[in-house]
Amino acid sequence: MDLSIVILSWNELGVLDRCLDSFYDRFDFSTGEIILIDNGSTDGTLVHVNQRYPKVITYRFEHNMGVSVSRNKAVELSSGRFIMTLDNDTIIDDCHFVEAIDNHYKRYPETGVLGFKLLNSDGSFQQSFRRFPGWIQPFAARVEVLQKIPFFANVQNRHMMSDLDPASLEFPLVVDYMLGANQIYRRALFDKLEGYDSKIFYGPEDFDFCMRAGRLGLVNYVSDTLSITHAYQRKTKKKFSRMTLRHFYYYYYVMMKNGVRHG
Repeated sequence: MDLSIVILSWNELGVLDRCLDSFYDRFDFSTGEIILIDNGSTDGTLVHVNQRYPKVITYRFEHNMGVSVSRNKAVELSSGRFIMTLDNDTIIDDCHFVEAIDNHYKRYPETGVLGFKLLNSDGSFQQSFRRFPGWIQPFAARVEVLQKIPFFANVQNRHMMSDLDPASLEFPLVVDYMLGANQIYRRALFDKLEGYDSKIFYGPEDFDFCMRAGRLGLVNYVSDTLSITHAYQRKTKKKFSRMTLRHFYYYYYVMMKNGVRHG
């Protein structure tokens, strides 16, 4: 196989159905495969997918195992030389993935992780790539009172690359990392990095993976060859929810593990 598309889902059948329905009938299963990991859904996800999308390879955990463990399992089941992650809230208009990925890696063989440009539901540009964050960035992003202080606002703006004008960006764009909603990499890189860090349940596994790829001397890119609609649903948006606190924990775990000492 040339390409293995990895999708995770947990009790979001309607969202997942919209995603698969957007490209399943146009996907070339002779050169690629779609792998769905169901994280113990109780909404009939697996039965529905097996009936309506029989070519999708499925695997079900009895309980929600989180993003890293689930993606690692999907790659274990895969046979593609390239892996592409897709969030289940994405919508695909153009699925000429193999050609676009092949062309990019031939032109930029130093590529570590690649991502396609993401769009909001209304077709506007979505800021899906970031600079690597520092130690105080989570607070700058989620504590509203701090966002009114210029120092913390500047921290968040730097992380979000707000200094760049979307209309003047030149692609492919070199970035520190992009959201896990769409990440593409060689299977060989996944094996070399020993996959996603299974200690991370949800949150910073995307920038941890890209950071480790960069430390191998590889370059992470965002390409506008294809665009993907992403109806972004942040799971940790509610301030100081249990999920948010878990995200903070894993965030600082990644920072310490990678030896980040500044910011």
